[in-house]
Order: sequence, then structure tokens, then C-alpha cells
Amino acid sequence: MRKIFTLFILLLLLPVTALAAGEDAPATLYVGETDITAGGYWKTTDDGKLTSGGASANDYNVHYDGNGTLTLNKATIHGRDDVIQADPQDYGIYAALASNQSVSLTINLIGSNTVRGHEGIRVNAPTGGNAALVIQSDVNDSKGSLEAIGSGWNGIKVSAQSGNASLTINNASVEASTESQSYVGVSLASLIASAPILSLTVNGGSLTAQGKSGIRYFSGGGTNPSTSLTVSGSALIKAI
Repeated sequence: MRKIFTLFILLLLLPVTALAAGEDAPATLYVGETDITAGGYWKTTDDGKLTSGGASANDYNVHYDGNGTLTLNKATIHGRDDVIQADPQDYGIYAALASNQSVSLTINLIGSNTVRGHEGIRVNAPTGGNAALVIQSDVNDSKGSLEAIGSGWNGIKVSAQSGNASLTINNASVEASTESQSYVGVSLASLIASAPILSLTVNGGSLTAQGKSGIRYFSGGGTNPSTSLTVSGSALIKAI
């Protein structure tokens, strides 16, 4: 029987946020099967793929500014979803930095959005540095929402090879789930750091995480990581 753990906390605390800086912008950014690292505007098709045809600043589902901020506007996204070997095209959203630096991605939400792939969203610092993901309602929509679904792996994973990993949700409704019995809704991981900081912050809005574990902190460095769950504003967290 699955255990349902629900936290409903009303607190007035200073929010902890992490903004994507240009120097930490992903060197590789795939949305669905499309490499959008250079930036631009796209529409999504019925099968969750991206097309630049007819997309503009006034009519789009996906916009990337080329500098670390991705906007989803009523977007339905589906990665290639190859379960044999997960390449960047197989994730719903995949962001990584190839060099020994930190990587940070901010996702702004307008309306209701769905992202699906072998792993729904992966932000990855594969060779060093920190990995950070911020999901928030866009300034033009205070009630933006996102559903991230992993068909084979996690719903959302933020992973650093030898640094810290963080997920921040600001005034948005986020659901992260996996269809696999072996993986989790939200995973924060540092693979070889000796004392990493793994942090999850929800500042307003809500997070629902469902899987083998709803939320998982993982450190492979041989020592206990510093883990935190910070809730501020009027926020709901449900881990299933």
C-alpha cells in the first residue's frame, strides 16, 4: 500500500531562489527531439514535437532566450523516449553543460504544460560544478502549471557529478511522476562530491511527486550530504 505524505505549511519566510545566469546557461538544451540551444520560438505539434513554422513572439508554445530561460506557453512536449539508451532527444527537456562548470535552467510557465520523455526533465552537470533548476509562473500568468512524466526514469532529476543540486519552485503548480516502479517523482543527486548540498525549495504554489519514492536525495560520494526542504508562502507538498 502506498503511503501518502502531505505537508501543508503556511509560513512567511524569505524565499530561496536560484536564477539562471548567462555563464551557467546550458551548453546543450533539448526540448522534445529538438536542439534549441541557440534560442528561438517554436510551436508544438499534436504528437508533442517542435516546429518553427509560424512561431513568433506573439504566437508560440516554446521560447528559449539562449541565456538560460525557457518559457513554456500551453505546451505539450514528448521526447523520443528510447528506453534502450537515453540520449538528449529521449528526454522531455534535457539541459547540460559540457565543460567543468555549473549549469542552471529557469522554466517560466504560461497556462497548463505537459512534458514527457524517458525522463521528464533532466538538468545535468556531468563533469563538475553545480546543477540548478527553477520552475516558476511567468510574470504574465500567476497560475502556470507543469506536469513532468518519466516513462522509464524519473519525473524530474537535477544531477551534478561533483557539485550541488537544487530545485526551486516559485508560485507554480508542478506535478512530477514516473511510470516505472524503480524510479521517483523528483530526484536530487550528486554522484561523487564528498559533502554535497541537495536542496528543494517550494515558495508558493505546489509540488506533487509520485514514484517509488516521491522525493529522493542521493549522494554517491561516501559521506552524508546536506539535504533541505524549504517551504515558504502558502505552499502544498504531496509526496506519494
